[in-house]
Amino acid sequence: MDYTGLKCPVCGKPFGTDDDIVVCPECGAPYHRACYQQAGHCIFEDKHGTPDAWKPPEQNAETDEGKACPRCGKKNAREALFCDQCGQPLSGAESNGPMPKGGYSPYGPPHNSTPPYQNPRRAQPAPLSKSRCAQCSIHRSLSVCL
Repeated sequence: MDYTGLKCPVCGKPFGTDDDIVVCPECGAPYHRACYQQAGHCIFEDKHGTPDAWKPPEQNAETDEGKACPRCGKKNAREALFCDQCGQPLSGAESNGPMPKGGYSPYGPPHNSTPPYQNPRRAQPAPLSKSRCAQCSIHRSLSVCL
């Protein structure tokens, strides 16, 4: 989460992009590292586990548009690295091309023209002999060695 602009609950100063920020492991309240060490604990500790516990401020969807995927156009979270819809990287300028007409397949395009791989060294079963097996009554009863 981007805490830039939020205020530290101890000192009241807004967080900057280069500030050393720590968060409470229970409620997620952000602090300057020095402020948290000064307080010695989360100042919202008495409210942990209650409806009054610290919560991040609601982000207005109209002001926080997020990132639009260059491939499929889906709106993603501002801090997203990849598109939730098609997996396109959102940080770089490169694109894997436009969205395919039939939609996106996360497994890539179908490969209908190529047959499945077959191991050439795989032993082929020996053909059944047409002669009778005089030594094995089991083969005769199973009609394996006719």
